[in-house]
Amino acid sequence: MKEDELWDSRAKIVRAEAPSGQSYFGRSYLKAIAIAFGYADTRRLCALKTDLWNEGVETNRDILGALERNRKLSLFGVDISKVVCYLAKRRLKNTNIIRADIRSMPFREGSFDIIFDLSTIDHVPPHQVPIVVREYRRALKKYALMLLVFWYESAFQKLIRILCKLREPMVSQCQYYLPVEQVKTLLLTEGFEMLGEYCTGTLLSEAGRTSGGLPKLIHALALRLEYSEFSGFLLKHFAGLFVIVARKSKKLSIETSIRSLK
Repeated sequence: MKEDELWDSRAKIVRAEAPSGQSYFGRSYLKAIAIAFGYADTRRLCALKTDLWNEGVETNRDILGALERNRKLSLFGVDISKVVCYLAKRRLKNTNIIRADIRSMPFREGSFDIIFDLSTIDHVPPHQVPIVVREYRRALKKYALMLLVFWYESAFQKLIRILCKLREPMVSQCQYYLPVEQVKTLLLTEGFEMLGEYCTGTLLSEAGRTSGGLPKLIHALALRLEYSEFSGFLLKHFAGLFVIVARKSKKLSIETSIRSLK
């Protein structure tokens, strides 16, 4: 995949400075990371985040900038775009920035305790998603963690896409909506154990936070619902993002084991 095939290479780069992680999706990503950290055996982690658009351009969703405050984390970030890497490197002082393709990363096998893919894999053509998952597994240590966040096509998202096409014919063709069950099956096939999952992107908690009209108890319940596994049943038709926390397992399917020997 060449750099000019990617959405962030075509996008107009306009830096939007804002405090780290302060947008709705920024907060959602940080919440997902906090949930993933809950499964970690230790707080001293070597972490990799893929895609640095939020760190270099739309910085109101900056994740690594917020994580840099935790001195127990050793942070790495990769992006295929030279410009995005340059912008991220200017802002981040305690993160190792590497320009790389997530299908083939320049890291040794078993380098990381946790990988954060926060809507990176859904910019990869669907037929190449298995390649990325295998590369993540290779780069992870034994029993290490992976946080995967991706867009899926709920009923609400289908409606939004139809409306957007009516307003703006040139919709990015580099954003893919992945089938949730196929992704989960792929992870199991490629040697990952599912630890937790939920859907978000409903703006439910955001409406309660900004309106000021909801009692604190109701808002607290809305937050608990949005970030719980029950959201997958109750909110799946109204959400847009699916979150999976998985652990690298030593168990591989027979098909995967045979392929690795070839």
